[in-house]
Amino acid sequence: MHAIFRSTLLVLALGMSSTAWGQETDRKSREERRALKMSEVNNQTNMSEAYRQAAHEKRLESIGRAKDMLSGGALNGDAKAKVQFRLAEMYFEEGRFYYFNEMQTYQDKYDDCFNGIPKGCDVNKMSPDNTVSRKWQKSAIRLYDGILRNYPQYQRADEVLFYLGSAYQEIGEPDKAKTQFVRLTKEYGKSKYLAVAYVQIGEYFFDRNKAYEALQAYENASKFKNDSNYGFAVYKLSWCYYT
Repeated sequence: MHAIFRSTLLVLALGMSSTAWGQETDRKSREERRALKMSEVNNQTNMSEAYRQAAHEKRLESIGRAKDMLSGGALNGDAKAKVQFRLAEMYFEEGRFYYFNEMQTYQDKYDDCFNGIPKGCDVNKMSPDNTVSRKWQKSAIRLYDGILRNYPQYQRADEVLFYLGSAYQEIGEPDKAKTQFVRLTKEYGKSKYLAVAYVQIGEYFFDRNKAYEALQAYENASKFKNDSNYGFAVYKLSWCYYT
């Protein structure tokens, strides 16, 4: 029975190239918020600097208004949590804005160093300075965490928890990210983020060569047949059986 199931999964995985990868792209673009990698930074060069700067300035204005609303004392309960949630998202977008700038600066310095400017420079000792972007991202994390602690009944608490886990992923803290995704699956059994949370748990264990734990997570994700993550979950589930 298990052998047949494993074979079926492998055939399905190998035969679903366009569907699986299409769903994987959709999963990454809509729900899985990851840190920008250099390839993504390069793609951003197609966006005009003027547009990025305008969006940055507009966002700072919106951040100012949100902070004024929160400091006024008129908001309570879900209304306050909603504004804090929006503020956290804007903080994270600012983190992305500065991350792009930081990586552009790093790339320029790397290119100069590679070409011997300044003399004696060693590219192997170089690393980007992400101090500013991390500051914004960690501010967002504190807000997400505060919403969950202070407004546990907030109607979008499951979404906040998912974003908190994703935020930890972006700043390179996978253990904390996994903890949030596990918490989501245990506390919000009807959340629309269950499938992607299970996928992220599966990815965590798969990356650490823990096939059995990963398999359990992917199996849970594959129960949501109408979710956009279904194809990817089945694909990775087959690899767990294969390994």
